[in-house]
Amino acid sequence: MIQAMKNKAVERSQELRDAGREHRSQSVPRATHERLSDSGRIRQPRPQLPLRRPEKPDPEELNRNLAAKLQPLEAVAGSILASVEERKGGPVLAKGMAKDFVVGRATCASAAVVSLYGDRMEYKFSHASQGRIDMCMYTKDLVAPELDARSLALRFRIAKPLRHFIDAYDCTDPGHRLVITFTEKADASAFATALQGACKVALQVVGGEL
Repeated sequence: MIQAMKNKAVERSQELRDAGREHRSQSVPRATHERLSDSGRIRQPRPQLPLRRPEKPDPEELNRNLAAKLQPLEAVAGSILASVEERKGGPVLAKGMAKDFVVGRATCASAAVVSLYGDRMEYKFSHASQGRIDMCMYTKDLVAPELDARSLALRFRIAKPLRHFIDAYDCTDPGHRLVITFTEKADASAFATALQGACKVALQVVGGEL
């Protein structure tokens, strides 16, 4: 009898274990590709949008846009250049090549460009001992200027000492002059016109007409 009760208890225990396993298997949801949201509703996957191919840029349109953006910059650059020229004494009135230069007893046979502005002349002078010198002769300082139409030589005096030519140029000696000899007659004529006109220099043309 005791053995029968043991067998019955074992069977009852086995039934309880089987019932527990069946309950757990029913409570676990089956695997699915659908995802549940926090509220329990099924969240549908987002539809994929079609890919758009990038459009090729129009070269002409790009050029127009670039030109429109650069136009204000060009105006600013022009204004800056104009103000720089104004500080320097204005635009170049005449420019020409000269083949020979003289400052008193100092001479230079090295060709250089001569530029004429509203208030000065600028050119390079190769000095024997001091090297290349930047010459700046203000038109208001020119004394007795004259231009020889035959030799194309522009001669004038400066009534004050010249720093780089203390030993070569004596401002108190009437025989000491500065000479610029132009290479082309057209350049000499352009300088004569600008000096007499815009620069208001009492220039005399000697030796004929230009």
